[in-house]
Amino acid sequence: MRSILALPIALLIVVAACGGSPEAESTPAQTPMPTPVPPTLTPVLPTATPAPPTPTPEDIVSEVIKGWADANADVIVAQITERISLEVPLTGRLADTVLRTQVEDNLALVFSVPRRIGEGLYRLTVTTETVLEFDLPLIGKKAYIVSLPFNVDIDVESRTVEGWEADVSSTKVKETEPSS
Repeated sequence: MRSILALPIALLIVVAACGGSPEAESTPAQTPMPTPVPPTLTPVLPTATPAPPTPTPEDIVSEVIKGWADANADVIVAQITERISLEVPLTGRLADTVLRTQVEDNLALVFSVPRRIGEGLYRLTVTTETVLEFDLPLIGKKAYIVSLPFNVDIDVESRTVEGWEADVSSTKVKETEPSS
């Protein structure tokens, strides 16, 4: 029993010598925590979405003429086919569908720079060009490059075609070498 009492007494002596109570634990010296500074708020201002650029008359003409060309593809092909029948010897004997098919398959459109011809009215030339190849009776294998310009007037305010005409006097038919 003496050894049981001696241990708590020895413990009390050690604690008293260290200057504290048995419940007190020694803790390392703590440095005070700095108080965090709240972040400054930067106001977020709404940014204006830039307005789309106002289309120029040339932009409007470009948009309208492409729509006109798509909507009038049959008329354009018919005009070219008619000119070919008049300009190229013996093509009148070919079936209309043969000519139309070749014109459609090889058709290219070239748009000129529009020019102002009145208040809000612009004109441009759409030059159509196609290559035709066929074997003509009595003549043999032939190839032609055919171009026919169309003058188109566009009202940029209403975004419509005001009028158009094929410039048949400017039709060009040029014989070329047939492909092999």
